[in-house]
Amino acid sequence: MVKPFTPLIPEVQVPETKVPFQQRIVWTAVTLVIFLVMSQMPLYGIVSSGEQCNRKQKEDRTIVLTARQTPPTLSIGSE
Repeated sequence: MVKPFTPLIPEVQVPETKVPFQQRIVWTAVTLVIFLVMSQMPLYGIVSSGEQCNRKQKEDRTIVLTARQTPPTLSIGSE
């Protein structure tokens, strides 16, 4: 079933030298540290949900405050 597709599948050469276990551990640790540091940095232009809630609450407060400060207007119809 796989034989017709074997010429299409790329082959990977066997490495000439074996990478020592110590070196693999070092590279894994370096990669992990980079990942953990970068995962703590905020992305540019992305607002967290907490910041969105705070921004929305501030907008709601300003709308309520401005609505309270405007005096009520009475319109008397002309007859």
